[in-house]
Amino acid sequence: MLNAFNERLVKGGAVSRDAGRLLKHAEAFRYVADYSDNAVEFADAREIVAQAEMFVANLQSLLNRNDPDTEQSSGMTA
Repeated sequence: MLNAFNERLVKGGAVSRDAGRLLKHAEAFRYVADYSDNAVEFADAREIVAQAEMFVANLQSLLNRNDPDTEQSSGMTA
């Protein structure tokens, strides 16, 4: 799924390369937390959450721009 996101959205120009890097970075931390004996440090987890919030906000903005049912001025859907 990450490869498809990168191929279609990042390389396609709809999403910034920085957003693609953030997603891969978060995936690396998820892998460590899920599959290794190493713990993710609290400060690292906090940073990943902050980055994830920015990532989600950016994608919501992208989706709203491309949704004809979204009113641009209020951000509300019809």
